[in-house]
Amino acid sequence: MVFTRLSSRLLFIRTSNVEVLTDFLLQQFESQTSSIDKALMEASEDSSVVFLTKPENKSTNPDEAEVILHVEASSSAILMALINEKKTHLLESTVLGPGLLVMRLPEQGAAVVELLKNDYDGQFASFEEGLSTGDSNSTLIAFTDKAINRYMVIKNSPFPYLLVKQPVNQMQRNIRRDAVRYITGSLKDKEWYEYRINIYDSYGRYKQHLERLMLIINELELGFALGERWTKDHALVLYSVTAYQVRIFSMLTPEKFKLILVGLEFDSRGKRFVDLDLYYRSKKVEFSSLDMEYKKGERSVLALSMRDKILAGIGIEAKKNLDKIEAGLLQS
Repeated sequence: MVFTRLSSRLLFIRTSNVEVLTDFLLQQFESQTSSIDKALMEASEDSSVVFLTKPENKSTNPDEAEVILHVEASSSAILMALINEKKTHLLESTVLGPGLLVMRLPEQGAAVVELLKNDYDGQFASFEEGLSTGDSNSTLIAFTDKAINRYMVIKNSPFPYLLVKQPVNQMQRNIRRDAVRYITGSLKDKEWYEYRINIYDSYGRYKQHLERLMLIINELELGFALGERWTKDHALVLYSVTAYQVRIFSMLTPEKFKLILVGLEFDSRGKRFVDLDLYYRSKKVEFSSLDMEYKKGERSVLALSMRDKILAGIGIEAKKNLDKIEAGLLQS
């Protein structure tokens, strides 16, 4: 699982030649004009969000930028290109905003935010306030309970932003070192959920179903795989079947993990082609234990709805791999 992720650096350039500088950056780099929300959805450690403002505008408020560009290059590479191509006459001044860092939290992770605030003497701020108040030696931390291995959801998070007066690279190292301790302290009973998932397929296609399951677990960052083995699943009294078992450590509650497995039990046509039984504390998590809202219709209807949510949360390459695995399953 990925607990922290750097985002694009924020570069504010004050210039009287907004159009000329915009054209230069568009031609020189793989870049595009964008809104701040769109730019941050596509943000990565290797890109920059550039705000072009008029010289008289001394703020670092993104809403006051004349043009916003998402540039696939570091801020230093952008400035180096301006120097080497003798375009520095277009600049009045440049300011590097605070570093952006995103942290993955469990759903009940509000306690983690408070711990970080106290440990690093941080202050809560809106995104705009963080940019205006912070500088290049500070870090604005965004929190989310979504997977962060591909992109980060910087807006509409249930958690506040936290501004910390420490450089972003140092802050990332600190959080990486202490993330498990912070998260464990916020979990119910102060421990991770340890699950056993039993895979059963009457056609014996265990390798394909295991590959498919692990693809989704890794892509959605559902937890850590602790091991796998063959086991016996006692479905009925005096009757047992062979199953392949995977052990997982996860932040997800049993109900949410069960819902994902229900979505993986059915193919794209709504046909069930594998049993994925979930065990927590040596007890099977039954479909009947889910909240009533999930059991209103048929199980296949819920499964297809969950499948759509799973597909919406994974990347393009993962979808291609999933399609390939499932195509093989349907042919066998």
